[in-house]
Amino acid sequence: MKQTLLLLNFAFCLLTVNAQNVGIGIINPTKGKLEVFGTNSGGNTSAIFGTDGAGISLQRNVSAIGFNEYHFNFNKYMTNGFAAVQFLDHVNGGMYFDLYNSGIADNNVPAGIRALSLHPNGNVGIRGGSNQASLTVARGTGIGGTAMFSGTTHISHFNFDVAEHTYIRAGKNGSNVYINDIPGGKVMAGINLGDTRFGINISDPLYTLDVVQAGGTGLRLINPTVGYHNWELSSQLFGYTPLSTMLQLDYDGSPKGYFKPTDGSYTLYSDSRLKTNIQPMPSLLNKVMKLQPREYEMKFQNPTHQKSFGFIAQEVKQLFPEMVDVIQDTSRSYEGITDLHAINYTGFSVLAIKAIQEQQKIIDELKTRLEKLEKLLVKNSGF
Repeated sequence: MKQTLLLLNFAFCLLTVNAQNVGIGIINPTKGKLEVFGTNSGGNTSAIFGTDGAGISLQRNVSAIGFNEYHFNFNKYMTNGFAAVQFLDHVNGGMYFDLYNSGIADNNVPAGIRALSLHPNGNVGIRGGSNQASLTVARGTGIGGTAMFSGTTHISHFNFDVAEHTYIRAGKNGSNVYINDIPGGKVMAGINLGDTRFGINISDPLYTLDVVQAGGTGLRLINPTVGYHNWELSSQLFGYTPLSTMLQLDYDGSPKGYFKPTDGSYTLYSDSRLKTNIQPMPSLLNKVMKLQPREYEMKFQNPTHQKSFGFIAQEVKQLFPEMVDVIQDTSRSYEGITDLHAINYTGFSVLAIKAIQEQQKIIDELKTRLEKLEKLLVKNSGF
């Protein structure tokens, strides 16, 4: 009976009522209808619910909720199993969620993992991380790395496995991966003067850009302003035995020429089956003789005033207009020039051969006449 009275008296001392507010462990409760202070010694736990098994605890000072965890001198397990704590840092303003491995009831809780951090500026951290970004994700300890994003068939990995490779994949076969598809957007790889190597269809690129062709196709440059015409640069088989490869140029899918693997010279395709309306060239020796080779300096990218030798396109155009192309240079104009003249210098070899042939014909005719004159001279001289 005395023990019961003592317990009731102790409970009455702990439980106080002030203007219909109830306090447990507090003499003058004024902040709420129910105010509960933690233990008088050894901890911050104000209340525990569900102590017959794994329950929750409410803790003061750090404004924490413990899951299968309470605080008495140290954080402790309520019962056997895993534990967690959610708390507010009322000094610095962050809210955190800490997870702990499985432990034994009433044993101290060891250091755990900060699974989620909510910073006062609204930024979120997963597994800790900086508060400088809206979302910061630290790498996990498993093979999956920092993050996995699953599609219907394929998964994108960030910092995957021990090597911490990153794989960005479309969600299923036939899907596309788009990188910065906004107008005026730029995509950059590597850093200035870095050592970045970029590979296409190859897992270990050794050069700045390594491309393994797919289906015999190479690199294609497309101009969208005029019917999407395009040039393709590709590596194609060259020769018969042994086989090697050449660097081929195609325009709109038609082969135009190639660079030989033996000496790097450029060769044009000239098969008769690629040509039509074949005609013999007219006499052109007189026009060739009117060509004016010139010495000159190029205006642009020539700081040392390097001398060059060649022809002037406008002068050649008057004699051989088919040897001169006029390029509309509207997007990359030189000082406002919109009709750049260019010379097909490779065509001059044909002109030269034709002129040599005409000269040789004249030489042969002169040689025949000279022989006739020599015979006539001998005959008339009596020798």
